Amino acid sequence: GWIDAGRKTLDKHLSKGASIGIVIGGEAEPLATENGKDKVVLGGRKGFIRLAMRHGAHIVPTYTFHLNDTFSFHYHFLKGPRLALQRMTQVCIPITFGRWGTPLPK
Repeated sequence: GWIDAGRKTLDKHLSKGASIGIVIGGEAEPLATENGKDKVVLGGRKGFIRLAMRHGAHIVPTYTFHLNDTFSFHYHFLKGPRLALQRMTQVCIPITFGRWGTPLPK
């Protein structure tokens, strides 16, 4: 399931011995995605490493290369309003299209 990636929530679940997967870029990463360019947004997100070390949890880094080539991302389309919405609500709305302008992957 999905849980909040905040410190208190992660601390609670790690103390119970849960295994947790984290999307490090959060809501900021899809807004930085461009076609043909792999980008990772870390921006000071290191608290999860301290929490894992405190609880003795294993850290297994993973990365998917060229995932952004699965769909066409429209990085500049309504970028200002999407960034404002992301800052106000912590919700990201990426604009993507797949094969023939549908949600099907290319």
